[in-house]
Amino acid sequence: MGAPEDVVQAAKAQTVESECHVFPDCWQAVELFLTFQSQWRIAVGAGGAIYQGLDFSAIEPGLRLLNIKKKDRAQLFKDLVLMSDEAASVINQRMSKAK
Repeated sequence: MGAPEDVVQAAKAQTVESECHVFPDCWQAVELFLTFQSQWRIAVGAGGAIYQGLDFSAIEPGLRLLNIKKKDRAQLFKDLVLMSDEAASVINQRMSKAK
């Protein structure tokens, strides 16, 4: 999708297969995060790539298409923002160490 090959290879090298516990009340947010995992905003410059977070303009229409109840959308959006921020921080730290 336009990412430089070295960024793609670095991301693949950092992939770790592991199990983690997900609380039942968080499961829907985790599933949505995985659903939207291709919707990252990435800034690429002379210093490399910086993951900024999920493209939130794609989230709301996606929630509607997935028939997520209207009353649940605001909290799920907040959950996705939190997960996106934390994931971007971890990804960026790992990429900076890989340089």
